[in-house]
Amino acid sequence: MPDFNCFMDLHNHTIWSDGADTPEEIIMNAIEHQVEAVGVSDHFDNYSLGNDNLKIYMNHINVLKSEHINSIKVFTGIEISFVYLLKNYSTLPYKLLNQLDFILIEHLDYIPQSVKLEYVAEILKLIKCSKGLAHTDLLKWADNYKDKGGLDYVLDFIEQSNLFWEINTDSAYDIFLNILNPRRMDENTEAVLQGIAKRKIHVSVGSDTHSLVQYNYERLKTANEVAKKLNVGIGNRWC
Repeated sequence: MPDFNCFMDLHNHTIWSDGADTPEEIIMNAIEHQVEAVGVSDHFDNYSLGNDNLKIYMNHINVLKSEHINSIKVFTGIEISFVYLLKNYSTLPYKLLNQLDFILIEHLDYIPQSVKLEYVAEILKLIKCSKGLAHTDLLKWADNYKDKGGLDYVLDFIEQSNLFWEINTDSAYDIFLNILNPRRMDENTEAVLQGIAKRKIHVSVGSDTHSLVQYNYERLKTANEVAKKLNVGIGNRWC
């Protein structure tokens, strides 16, 4: 299983979904900022990427991957809402999806308590490529399962489902603001990081860029420093 021990930005949106920039512009910006691994992860749903253009999208990013192989590692991904996955899992093109380098899953921290994590795990098993949690507030999610162990229950699920967790540099959630500003660090955020390290859960970094006008390199740098410490000794995934 590859690792996250390089300078990475694995969460970027382009004109293929709701981004303002082309995949080429995202990649060139990453090269300019000496990012070692960049991921294009456009939204996959009824309004952005869909079944009809997924293969064209993948071919486009894979061509860029080859073109820039000597400058940067490019990864082909998508971002999919778990709500969409839950409604459409029986009809998704898994043969294509599983050829992706990774899939980011969002909104698991928004699912109702009535949706059992055991059921979530069965759906996630259909995804064979690397998969992780995009901008997921683990503390908010854990509050839904206080009666089952809270944070430990959620982290155990992430470990057992072989998911990675993203430090999102664009999110306004306290957990990410605390990570990006050590003066804000509190015991709850510390508990999350300690739990992740204990379970050797892989940690990625994503700028969640929708426009390069808002690109924040300093946040990306700080997030990578934290991720590198958490990923030490796990193995090489993206570099």
